[in-house]
Amino acid sequence: RRLEWQVAALALAQKPACLLRPKATEEDVQGGERPEVEEESLVGEISWMREFWHPTSPDQHDILATTQVGNIVTFSMDTPRPQTTAASERLRAIRTDMDRHFDHLAALLAPNATATAAVVPPPAITV
Repeated sequence: RRLEWQVAALALAQKPACLLRPKATEEDVQGGERPEVEEESLVGEISWMREFWHPTSPDQHDILATTQVGNIVTFSMDTPRPQTTAASERLRAIRTDMDRHFDHLAALLAPNATATAAVVPPPAITV
């Protein structure tokens, strides 16, 4: 579910990357603090990840916290999921398009696919 929520956060925020902030513990709540984001939870668009994700670099935290902070949406596990009609419809449309593209790809990769299937263009992307 976490990945699904992160993908939804990417789509809604229109940002190329997302980090998770874990649920606050009882100690966090009592101390008035928020848990740190989990850098290992980083997901994002492939082009952004190729350019800015360097997990073995000692500068990774600084890059994410400074130059790329405006490109990252933080999803807090304490935050309720958006329930707006517009957001739900947008996510439903994205899922429908993804399902259609996956079905098209599966048909092309099927062992009994005909040679003509390869020249059929994929369905148009609508968002």
